[in-house]
Amino acid sequence: MTQAPRHPGSHARRPPPESEPALPVSVILVAGLALVQVVMSASMDSVATSVINLVEPLFGVEPARLAATMTPWLPLAVVLFVWTREQRLGLLACAVALAFATLSYLRGVIAEQLLESGSQDTALGFIDWTNWLLTALMPVGVALAWGIARRQGTRWWPGLVVAAALAVLARWLDIDPLRDGDQQLRAALAAVIYQVVPAVAGGLACWWLDVRGRSR
Repeated sequence: MTQAPRHPGSHARRPPPESEPALPVSVILVAGLALVQVVMSASMDSVATSVINLVEPLFGVEPARLAATMTPWLPLAVVLFVWTREQRLGLLACAVALAFATLSYLRGVIAEQLLESGSQDTALGFIDWTNWLLTALMPVGVALAWGIARRQGTRWWPGLVVAAALAVLARWLDIDPLRDGDQQLRAALAAVIYQVVPAVAGGLACWWLDVRGRSR
């Protein structure tokens, strides 16, 4: 007895969603960026001085200061452009990362204007609350830029809260193991605690939400 022909595709499996690259590659990239951030934080004074000395004669003081502020973000921008899913997303991610990089410079410009106008109390208050704001925004900027370049769905955005929350929590707890130690090592460790760890945790949270959303 012959079997009735099966309807084409009646038992076809739904193709799995596009997967992320192999985990070791992502781990190597994240570890490499973290190492670059640590090294640049430990030698930030010399890096900033070199950038200012290079840019100031050509473009002036303020562009030189802006360039020095944005320099630590350049390795991230390069990786975002190279490791993006689409070129347009890579360009957008680079723009977002560099936009966040300007926040510290803009905060400094505003604080200087307040001091020059004689509003010392206002300037100190502005510096205090913007310290908290930048603490939250810096790792969020990294996780957001990485998400734009790499994520595929639309449900990963809430993971950015993890980056902000961890950074603010670390600042509130005033984590500073090398308070009385070498200042360069202290700066490097602070970069890890307040920026690298929250940014990586936020990126992982976005990745998990993205995978979970696409698997439904």
